Amino acid sequence: MLEPEKFSVVGIKIGTITANLASIASFVFYIAGRSRTLPARSGGEELTIILYLAVLAAISYGILWTVAERLFHWDYGGGSKGKFPAGWSAVVLSLCVTLPLAIVPYAFERFTGTLVLPPMHWRAMLIVVVSAAVCHLAIYGTDVERPNGLREKIVPRQQHAPFLRAVTMEAIYGIFFFGFMVLPYRLFVNPSEPLVPLLMGRELLPFLAFFFGMTLFIGIRYPDSMDDPAWIQVRGIIGGLLTMFCLCGGMFLS
Repeated sequence: MLEPEKFSVVGIKIGTITANLASIASFVFYIAGRSRTLPARSGGEELTIILYLAVLAAISYGILWTVAERLFHWDYGGGSKGKFPAGWSAVVLSLCVTLPLAIVPYAFERFTGTLVLPPMHWRAMLIVVVSAAVCHLAIYGTDVERPNGLREKIVPRQQHAPFLRAVTMEAIYGIFFFGFMVLPYRLFVNPSEPLVPLLMGRELLPFLAFFFGMTLFIGIRYPDSMDDPAWIQVRGIIGGLLTMFCLCGGMFLS
């Protein structure tokens, strides 16, 4: 029989998992139901396209970052070695995120003939590239007087990360990514988009899906998800896929 304290912990975990899954499901259902009124594409087709874009963008991100590490002789190991990019390497990491978001949907259009991108995509992506680089510098800091980035201040390297600090860092990632990448992109490509659907469907829902998805994984495998190199790499893979899915959903959903 569970002791009261253990019963409480189990109850909290079950409640957290339920909330996390509900948040991710809400975003998926939002995408699936978003375009049912459009004659050209059904909700299911829209969801399939976003999933394709997310997987392709995540793979491209992984390849670009691997090439960059070899080209510049870096060895961050996806965070599993307790080292974080900073300064120039943080800017390169940002480019590895934004370049797939710019190129993959365009290539998808060319190969499939399916309209994905709004007319002002390339100009909007120039803004996203700059804002994302600033975000990554704010998160990871510069090479001068380290640590000066939010990542090392909240979750210092080579130290055990308390659960609350770990999920706080994921919230910060989400705030920066969706506030400074998705929002400027959408405001540029469609300035007449109603504010409430923009903030709810393209900002809040993707943010919650990302945050609760990462919280779910961290919580299930904690503390290994923050301390064990193998599980840190798994967390990075899941984080990359989830990030690209939520970013593509927020940016490219018609």
